[in-house]
Amino acid sequence: MFKWKNFWIVQVIYLLYTINLPINFINNFCILEQLAIVNITFIFFLINNTFIIVIFGIQLCIAKVIAMYEQKDKFYSYVTRLITDIQDLLYVSLQVFTYIQGHIFTEFDENGYSLFSHYEPKHIVYNIGRNNVQIEKNILFLKGTARTIFTKLNNIKFYNTLAKF
Repeated sequence: MFKWKNFWIVQVIYLLYTINLPINFINNFCILEQLAIVNITFIFFLINNTFIIVIFGIQLCIAKVIAMYEQKDKFYSYVTRLITDIQDLLYVSLQVFTYIQGHIFTEFDENGYSLFSHYEPKHIVYNIGRNNVQIEKNILFLKGTARTIFTKLNNIKFYNTLAKF
């Protein structure tokens, strides 16, 4: 299947840097390689209706996973099981919430249309689950850990790191 190690390593190194983990932790390549496939594991699995932080170009957004697909032989298959390894997926269907300010996101673009997208899993930066998200009408609010992670990632250092990649 696909391997996006370099993309994930850039993202994970920056995330580790921003949360001030010891540098010897970053140097352990085995751990880094495991973390380099975002935080989707048997504990933090990906499933439909889960919220994730995604990157489109250099813009971070929040997305709700609508559907997941894998490739079996020459066919695409809809996935209903828990995903514990992001590399099992071919692409995901997402409902995208764009950033307004702080911890607030909107479902609509500037023309009033809801945003839906099919993307490769390499655009997933972080799995925030369901608990740290609140939706009122068409506005999404991040809370707790999700808010902290998004705030740390959504700064100029992160964009500069991605630009070097």
